Order: sequence, then structure tokens, then C-alpha cells
Amino acid sequence: MPPSPPELHAVHNGLDDARSWMSRICGPHQLESRRAGKLHFVHEAVRLPGLSTVLGQIRYGTDVTIGIERGMQLDAYSLSLPLEGRQVLRSRGEKRESDPGTGLVVSPFADQELDMAGACHKLQVAIRRDSARQVLESLLHRPAGEALLFDPQMDLRQGAVAAWWRMAQRLFDDWSTLGPLYLLPSLSRDMEFLLIKALLLAQPNNYSAELHEEAMPHCPEYVRRACRFIVDNARQDLRLEDIEAVAGVSRRKLYDTFRSHTGFTPMAFLKHCRLEGARAALLRATPRANVSSVALDWGFNHFGRFASEYRTRYGESPSETLGKRN
Repeated sequence: MPPSPPELHAVHNGLDDARSWMSRICGPHQLESRRAGKLHFVHEAVRLPGLSTVLGQIRYGTDVTIGIERGMQLDAYSLSLPLEGRQVLRSRGEKRESDPGTGLVVSPFADQELDMAGACHKLQVAIRRDSARQVLESLLHRPAGEALLFDPQMDLRQGAVAAWWRMAQRLFDDWSTLGPLYLLPSLSRDMEFLLIKALLLAQPNNYSAELHEEAMPHCPEYVRRACRFIVDNARQDLRLEDIEAVAGVSRRKLYDTFRSHTGFTPMAFLKHCRLEGARAALLRATPRANVSSVALDWGFNHFGRFASEYRTRYGESPSETLGKRN
């Protein structure tokens, strides 16, 4: 069977047709119109042949709600950024607003609803779950034991996040002239690998701490040892002296070099790992779990300070995150 053409184009005026088309891109979902206005669905995209990543622009022409229920697990991570208009992601009581300064990640692993205004015209990237896992594991140099979970909100005030969206936009915009080059099998795979790798490093996720450490090829070995020690023992009662002993260098040398390569001091990196670990634990917690037990498990003994630092970092309280668990 010949490969499917990379160019994708669809125009539909019916909900069922639009839903069926996008189900082939992202996976099964519901689609409802929230107004009596006529639907005018337009999707223009390209499918890269290496890892089947789809980049394109989409609009529905009227207010719609896209629903994903637990039994409808998506086939792909759907990332979108309005070029104009607004959209809102609702999941387990949490509302995430999206506009040209804030993108969204719709995860395959959660019940959620996405409300798109009729005027919303957005850039969309669909990355298959198996492709994301493949790139993740190549960066980790080991199997990924847990599902990859991104922070659902993409803040373009963060330079790396904004640069990632510019990269996706340029790749789509340049397809007509550079497509023949991108279609070369090995180059296409490299391009998609770079796109997904950049996303994993730019957008906060439950593997961010480990990926950060792995992404420092020119970092001194003693800093890498310290990073690995912190990541592996973040739940323990670590002291700066413990980290110094593992690194095998003076406190001043460790402090200055660690900060220059990671952007953190050793103890700030420990707090970063603990917060990331606590958030991941809250998102996958069992019904009997509570915030206090998770905080203690991740080395936070002062609950008020933990809650304050958590809210500053993630824009919500630990109990709100707990309410979003799968």
C-alpha cells in the first residue's frame, strides 16, 4: 500500500463529518455545537511521514465543545495555540483559558472538555502517544514507567515554549517550499524527533527533572553525579553536605558550577524535584490519598509553606490538583 499523502485538507458543514475527520487525527471524541450558528469546519494540515505528527490550522466557525470521556482515550497529545479567538479546557473541575499568548495540551489520559469560540482559529499539533513515548525513552535511556503527563497550559511568556510554537508554525508555513526535503525518510524522522524533544524539554511534565539532567552533555561529571543523586533521593532528608560528598568538590565550586549548568542551586534543584514529584503523585493519587501524606512523602514537613510554594509554581493549590486525579 502506498503511503498516504502528507497534505491534509477538509471542509465540513456537519458535526458528524467534522468529528469523524478529527477522530482520525487525534482519536475518538465527542463534538457538540453550543449555538444555532452553522458549523463551517476547516482543517488544513500536513502529516510528517517519520512519526506521523500532524501540524496544521483548524477552525469550526461556530461555538463548539469537544469532549473526551474516560472510555475515549485519545491516540495523540493535541497541542493548540489560538492565532485569534479563545478556547477553554475544562478537566476535573479545573478551567484553563487559552488565547494567542497561552496554548493548551490536551492529554490522552484524562476526562476533559474543550470549548472553542466560533472566532477561534488555531494552530494545532497532534503527536501520537507512541511517538512521544519513543522520543522520551530515547532521552531517558530507559523505559518510561509512567504515562507522560504535561502541564496542560503552555505559557508563551516562557521563552522556550514560545520558541517551540514558532518552530511548529514555521514548519507548517514552509511545507509548500521545503516539503520535498522534509519528505526524505531520515530527515523527516530527525525533524519530528527534534520537534518532540524540544516539547519535552520546554513544556513542564512529570519527567522534566530527569530530562533536565540528561540534557547537559557538557556538564562536569560531578554536577551530573549531584543531579542524579538529588533526583534519585528527593524523598529523603537530604542536606547540602550529602550532595557535596557525592559530588566530591568544595561547596563553593559545586554551588557556582551547578547553578551555571542547571539554573538552580543544589538545594533549589532538590525543591524543584520534590515539587514535581509531589504534583505527579497528586495527579495519580488513589481515592484514599490526601495532600498531607503526599507532602510528607516528598520531604515537605511544613504544610503551609508547601501549599504556598506549590500554588506559586503551578497556579493552583495541592488540593485542587488532587481533585484532578485520574
